[in-house]
Amino acid sequence: QSQNTVHRVFGADQAIGWETQVRNGLGVQLNAQYAPLRLQPASWLDVSPYISAQAGNVFIQGGGGTVLRLGRFATPFGAMSAGVPTSPHRGDRAEWFLFGRIETFAVGYDATLQGGWGSESPRTVDPKRVVVASEWGAGYHGNRWSLGYSVASRSTAVDAAPFSYTRHRWGRFLMARQFD
Repeated sequence: QSQNTVHRVFGADQAIGWETQVRNGLGVQLNAQYAPLRLQPASWLDVSPYISAQAGNVFIQGGGGTVLRLGRFATPFGAMSAGVPTSPHRGDRAEWFLFGRIETFAVGYDATLQGGWGSESPRTVDPKRVVVASEWGAGYHGNRWSLGYSVASRSTAVDAAPFSYTRHRWGRFLMARQFD
């Protein structure tokens, strides 16, 4: 199983429980994020608070957070946010930075724990209604290429489990190329 190979390489616990997973189903999701302002107290620092919402048959949740970036920015509006390209970038000035994101959100529905609408599985659990997540990493955005790496963490999502901020951790790597 590929998941266990990745877990072995990075020294994580082996995946268990696939034989008892809740049945698969088609997921349809709408995600929205609104960042009303970007504060830049120095040319090498910016802070962007935001609110977000997800609605669909996989998640219904909403919350907010803040992204802090330290580095060299290509434009006053930023071509990358937390390691993800957000706009085309042209010119000679590359953008690079370290970033941190922290967010809290309220969970109304989580099909990965509750089994999907109309599910009668005995293997479902109630989600924790407030979840905290963070992400820390680095990003680079040049004329055509973007690279990003981050480590993300999320608090326990199961209501019956004790609080653990490091219980659910993962890494992300982004490589993107823009075409005309």
